[in-house]
Amino acid sequence: TGIDLHQVISGYDPKADLSIVPKKGIVDISASVANKVVTISRMSVAADEYTLTGNVKADFNPADKPMVTFKLDMSKVDLRNLFPKTGEDPATAEEVQQKAAAATGAPDLNDIPVNAEGTVTVKTLVYDNITVSALSATMKAVNGKVELSPLTGNVWGGSFIVNGSISCNEGKLPAALKLNAANIKIDNIISSFTVDKRTLSGDLTLNAD
Repeated sequence: TGIDLHQVISGYDPKADLSIVPKKGIVDISASVANKVVTISRMSVAADEYTLTGNVKADFNPADKPMVTFKLDMSKVDLRNLFPKTGEDPATAEEVQQKAAAATGAPDLNDIPVNAEGTVTVKTLVYDNITVSALSATMKAVNGKVELSPLTGNVWGGSFIVNGSISCNEGKLPAALKLNAANIKIDNIISSFTVDKRTLSGDLTLNAD
């Protein structure tokens, strides 16, 4: 049915920035509850050019930390209104110092009240002058450890694959990641960050741990 998304969000957070949220949306959900398991077998949300479909299941039988499994497909994610543009200073030096002084270390993922496992796909992700297509992530987050196996996508005329894990316990953030990028156009990278016509060209292949 048609829903005024601005009204819904304002009800939860009157100070929310509604400029980044479509006003009208259509939501279609089929859900059930049985034996402490909540299942959303069909979910479809559409607002302007954005769509979200998929399914989610939350198993509350492990009472200490429920298990959530999901499969989500999104048509578009636009980050341009959420983060500063490339090349822009997101904060003054004083603000950066204040945030650094207030930081107490990496967050402890064990504090997250659920474990989760699933896949997310995004047809198009946009940030400033950078567009990532066919983004897909298979992930698992259990007891403070997040595994990516893999994260894939296309950007700057080429493709990338990321595999690995990030642990976050007791303020520490050890990560083990492997990146494979192929056929990345160097001139496409440069043009995303500058309008300078003097440029390099060629393909970039990168393997990094």
